[in-house]
Amino acid sequence: MAASGVWKASMVRSGREEVYVAAMPLRAKKGPPQLLMSAAYSLNFWNFHHFMVIINNRTDPCSFQLLVYDFQPKDPEDPYAALAVLSGRSVPGAVLVRKLKKLPRNKCWLVGYSKEDAEKVATEFNKTWETSLRVGVNDCRHYTNGGKANPCMHAFHTHTYIHTYIMGAATVAIPEVVLESSNGQRRIPVIGLGTAPEASSKVSTKDAVVEAIKQGYRHFDAASAYGVEQSVGEAIQEALQLGLISSRDQLFITTKIWVTDNHPHLILPALQKSLKTLQLDYLDLYLIHWPISAKPGKVTYPIEQSELVPFDMEGVWKSMEECQRLGLTKAIGVSNFSIKKLQKLLSFATIPPAVNQVEVNLAFQQHKLREFCKSKGITVTAFSPLRKGSSRGTNMVMDNDVLKELADAHAKTVAQICLRWIYEQGLTVVAKSYDKERMKQNLEIFDWCLTDEDYKKISEIHQDRLIKGPTKPLLHDLWDEEDEHQ
Repeated sequence: MAASGVWKASMVRSGREEVYVAAMPLRAKKGPPQLLMSAAYSLNFWNFHHFMVIINNRTDPCSFQLLVYDFQPKDPEDPYAALAVLSGRSVPGAVLVRKLKKLPRNKCWLVGYSKEDAEKVATEFNKTWETSLRVGVNDCRHYTNGGKANPCMHAFHTHTYIHTYIMGAATVAIPEVVLESSNGQRRIPVIGLGTAPEASSKVSTKDAVVEAIKQGYRHFDAASAYGVEQSVGEAIQEALQLGLISSRDQLFITTKIWVTDNHPHLILPALQKSLKTLQLDYLDLYLIHWPISAKPGKVTYPIEQSELVPFDMEGVWKSMEECQRLGLTKAIGVSNFSIKKLQKLLSFATIPPAVNQVEVNLAFQQHKLREFCKSKGITVTAFSPLRKGSSRGTNMVMDNDVLKELADAHAKTVAQICLRWIYEQGLTVVAKSYDKERMKQNLEIFDWCLTDEDYKKISEIHQDRLIKGPTKPLLHDLWDEEDEHQ
C-alpha cells in the first residue's frame, strides 16, 4: 500500500504533518492483523506516524471498527514494532465522523475494494452522516517477486495487483501562508469564500457559509458594505452548534471598512459594530476597502463623486494600527491600493499592511503590483479571479478559448485552471460561488500543476481591468495610471 507521488509532493509543499485514514473491508482474504501490518509498514515507510485503520462492516455500512489511532512506532527501522501499540475498539459511525472532521488533513484508503464498491461506501457514508467523501484516484500497482514490493503486501494479497481507491474525507486541507505583520504570525488559508451579494443566487449567505465549512473552507471574506456580516455571524454560530468546527479560532474572518467610515475617528467604532454584527470578539483581518473617503452616512453604490472628501490616509492608518494593538483584529491591510498608494502608506506605517486585496485574474495579472507587494512582505489576495464581479457581455476568462483548451487538456474546469494559476503565483484568493458543486471544485486545485507550455499560452491573454472603481463618474487618478496591458 504505497502512497502516491502526488501525496508525497503535497506533504512536502504544505510543510505540515499529515494525517491519513485507512479503510478496509471485513471480507479481506487475510484478517485484520495482516491488514494492520500492511498499513503500518506503508505509512511508516512514508513517515506517516499518525493515522487510523478502519474496518468497515459490509452488512452495516455505518458501523466501523477503529483499530489504529495516532501511534508512533518505537523503532522507525522496524515497521512491525508498530503492532505493539495497536489496540482494537468499536466506535459508532457518528463518533468516527467527528474524528474525521477534526483532522487537519486526511484521506481514506479503501484497500481491496472494487471501484464500484468504493463508490457505494462513499455514497452510503455521505447519505448517513452528511459528509463529502468522494472517490478520487484508482492507484493500481503491480508487484512481482523480483521487484521492490512491500513484503506485507505478499502476505496479504493473493493476486498480483493491489487496488487502492482513495477518497477525500469530510474536509479538504487548504494550504496556509503566514501574514508577516500580524499578531502571533496569523496564518491565512490560501483560498477563501467571497460573500459579496449576488442577486441571482437562490442560496442564502448563511446556508452557503455553513456548506462551505462542511467542505473544508475556513477563510471567509466579508465587508460592511456587502450587508452580509449578520448572515456570516449566524453561519459561524450554527457551525459551532453542529460541531463542524470546535472553535471560532479555526476560522479566518475578514471584513472591510466602507468609505463612509474611512475617517480616523470612525475606524474603531466601525470595527466594533462589525464585530457585534458578526458575533465575534476579534477579526483575523480588517481591510480598508477603497483608498478614498466619503461623507459619513448611508452606504450607496456607486458613490457619487460629489460625496467624496479628502482621504486622510495617515490618520486612518494610525486608527487601524490601534485596532490591531487592542487585539480587535489579528492583522490589518488594504484593498485596491496601487503601488504609489502603498509607497505612501509604508512611508509612515509602524505596522505595515499584511494584505493588499486587489483584482487579479488571468485577464488582469498585475505583475508589477504583485512583485512590489512581494518585495515588501505584503500578501496579495486576489478578488474577481473568474471575472464575474461586474461582467457585461463576454467574460474574458470564463469564455476564453485558450483557457477552455487548457481545461480540457487537464480534465479540469476553466475555473480550476484560473485558481490553480493564482495559487502557483503564491497568492491567496477569495472565490465567490454559492453553488455546492462549484464550491467543491474550487478546492480541487492542490494536487496537480500547470505546465510551462500552459504558462506560455496564459502569458498571451489580453489584459484589461474589470473593476474600474466604486464612483460615478470614475476617478481618473484612482489607479495612478498603473494599469498593465502586457
